[in-house]
Amino acid sequence: MRRRWRFTSRRGPGTGPWSRRRRRRVGIKADRAVAPGKESKDNVRFVLTNIQGAPHRLYKRLYCPRGDAENRIKELKGGLQMDRTSCSRFKANQFRLLLAAAGYALMQELRGRARHTQFARAQVERLRLFLLKLGARVQVTVRRIVVHLPLGAPGQAEWRQIAADFNLAPT
Repeated sequence: MRRRWRFTSRRGPGTGPWSRRRRRRVGIKADRAVAPGKESKDNVRFVLTNIQGAPHRLYKRLYCPRGDAENRIKELKGGLQMDRTSCSRFKANQFRLLLAAAGYALMQELRGRARHTQFARAQVERLRLFLLKLGARVQVTVRRIVVHLPLGAPGQAEWRQIAADFNLAPT
């Protein structure tokens, strides 16, 4: 039995019915997610596509980068509140978006400088929590600015590596 799908557009003149049947393939990726100290669980992914090619190659080269881009958008919304446009004026909201984009660029630079640490692939929220939200004492002299971190600061070793990458000498 052959089914015909009929889609019509109501947007304007010249658009008519569309009836064409495309072959689609379903790709499945199934593995087991194992984390230390947690119970393992199934990790199943389905992809419906009409693109020709090897399934593993399509998944790795096409769908995973798309998911990664969606994760970056999620970072902008969750970590930097980019979607917070609650001002009544357009220019104020535009300025908020500009600040969020600048903050994201700074976070990308920080993540790049932390490439040899545990924060190399960390999301913005984790970078903020462990590297930026710290209580510190700032000492300003004529020749330099010294930031004194507490002895129990999380990520202190990572901060030293990042400072070395910026050619700053931690004391």
